[in-house]
Amino acid sequence: MAYIVALFILKGVINIADIYVSTLDRKRVYQFPTLPEEFPTISNSTKNEEFATFSNGDFNLQNGVGLKEFGMGFMLAMHEYNFCKCSWFNSVGIINLLLTSMIEKFPIRFIFKGNSDEDCVNITVTCEKFDYNFDHQLDIVFSADFKEYRAIV
Repeated sequence: MAYIVALFILKGVINIADIYVSTLDRKRVYQFPTLPEEFPTISNSTKNEEFATFSNGDFNLQNGVGLKEFGMGFMLAMHEYNFCKCSWFNSVGIINLLLTSMIEKFPIRFIFKGNSDEDCVNITVTCEKFDYNFDHQLDIVFSADFKEYRAIV
């Protein structure tokens, strides 16, 4: 089973970032040529259960945390631009890895790194939805939803 590792590496105080995606064994590594305007918001939820009693009012039973979710989307260059961080050829590889993770049913790992090179977020997810189209310049515009993946042990 192949795994994908996506690295969000934040550098400096002005939050300039590099984003990488690779298989877990790092045989294929792609740097994102462009960056989103802002990084995704990770939603956390619980699976608590509320029930009413006859004489003591409502109770809230804590049943643990739900799965974290986030979505992201932005333009991936299909041409050389002066603002690209690497070759636009990486865009095709990134799209292929994300689609393959859905088809072959393997999780993706996202890693957001901070200034001190420590992981801010390190989460294994599945790609729940993936849409893409081409804009008027024939660059790829994608949107994807991800949900935390927890392996059954």
